[in-house]
Parts: sequence; C-alpha cells; structure tokens
Amino acid sequence: MHKAPLPAYLMGDQVRLKQILINLVKNSFKFTRSGSIRIIAAFDEQQEMLHIHVVDTGKGILETEMDRLF
Repeated sequence: MHKAPLPAYLMGDQVRLKQILINLVKNSFKFTRSGSIRIIAAFDEQQEMLHIHVVDTGKGILETEMDRLF
C-alpha cells in the first residue's frame, strides 16, 4: 500500500465518521488504565481511501463480541 499525505478534502459522511472516532477514542480512554493510545491516519492514493486506526494497550475486545460493535 502506498501511503500519501492526507488530502485537503475527503468525501463521506462527516457526522458518522466523527461519531465513530469519538466512540473509539472514548473506549480507549475508558479501558486503557496505563500504557498508550495512538490515532493513526493515512491516505492510500491507489485505493483512494482514508485508513484510520485507534491503537491502545487496553484490555481489548473479545472475538465473540466483535460482531456486536456495529
């Protein structure tokens, strides 16, 4: 994957993206007592897609609970 600088403008549902990011970051704060929380954003020019990762050292989500996220 070729990563490029973030573009000035993106098309998509701004309200939904904002709410998802807020929820992910809130959960990171809630379940990460010590350690770190990182938010990583990268734009893939070939796929014309923004990739956002919220990475923390919290306890994580059980595999059996993943289907309940969305």
